[in-house]
Amino acid sequence: MKKKVLGTLLAAMMVGAMLTGCVTDGSSSGSDTADKTADEGSSDGAKKFAAFVPTMTNPYWVSELGQLESDIEADGGTLDIFDAQSDQSKQISQVEDAISAGYDLFFISAFDADGVRPALEAANKADIPVVAIDTSVTDVDLVQCQVTADNAEAGRLAGEALGKELGENAQVGIIGLSVNMDCRARSDNFKEGLAETCPTAEIVFEQEGNGTTDTALTIMDNMIQSYPDLDAVFCINDPSSLGAVAALESAGMLENVLVASVDGSSDGVNAVKEGKMIGTAAQFPIEVAKTCLENAYKLLDGEEITDKEVMVPSLWINADNCEENPGY
Repeated sequence: MKKKVLGTLLAAMMVGAMLTGCVTDGSSSGSDTADKTADEGSSDGAKKFAAFVPTMTNPYWVSELGQLESDIEADGGTLDIFDAQSDQSKQISQVEDAISAGYDLFFISAFDADGVRPALEAANKADIPVVAIDTSVTDVDLVQCQVTADNAEAGRLAGEALGKELGENAQVGIIGLSVNMDCRARSDNFKEGLAETCPTAEIVFEQEGNGTTDTALTIMDNMIQSYPDLDAVFCINDPSSLGAVAALESAGMLENVLVASVDGSSDGVNAVKEGKMIGTAAQFPIEVAKTCLENAYKLLDGEEITDKEVMVPSLWINADNCEENPGY
């Protein structure tokens, strides 16, 4: 069963958080952090959590993990954060190394929905409960619950909005991240939304952007040369969109090419305010973090999770509502 979490979404966007705890880049596969935690033990009953995320260069993860850490510390627990640096193999090694470190529960955000399976299997074998945080996994049976933003809705909102701004036979590009199930959902549903409001639009390219500004900038530079009559581009997150915007600005094409995005970060919203993007489908990392932790405590208390797959709705932010939705 999938459940929509309404919560206090608009209030959540006003909450800012910075990470103050342990973040490792995995250069030693996370073993230093794992060994330290194991030495400390858990004799005081405090809960010890580990979070494994694809990257900490995205403001979304900084906000979400900052909130998670803050709430856990307020409850007397600890959270160690492992940055896979967009490398699924590294993430698997980080999880495997943390198995013996005495953690009570893992929060795992997979870089690759399929490729993360060995990490999930290792945690299951060690009887460590797993909450999939903000990215879906293919093998849902290997996690105790999964809490994500509604990525299909986000993509559809962006597609519908962009299509309304385009003329007939518009040329549209996509900078995506197909190894990530949620990013695929954004791109696929963007196409559906676009087809509803601009059925004559043509997707002229779909490139792998890795979710980063630098990669998207390079791709956009190249696509400008290949498609000089491009009308619009959709990017699967705000960092990618900002890279596309930078390339279009440098080429003097930003006034002619519309950019739509997903995330709702403060940088993305500012780009909307400045007229550099038509909008961004906001997601709510604070709400996701709180829901994940709520379910984590239920699991550790032996309670049954009746809603195993939880989705937090998105909100389309454009020039009409960007002032009251400043982003995270």
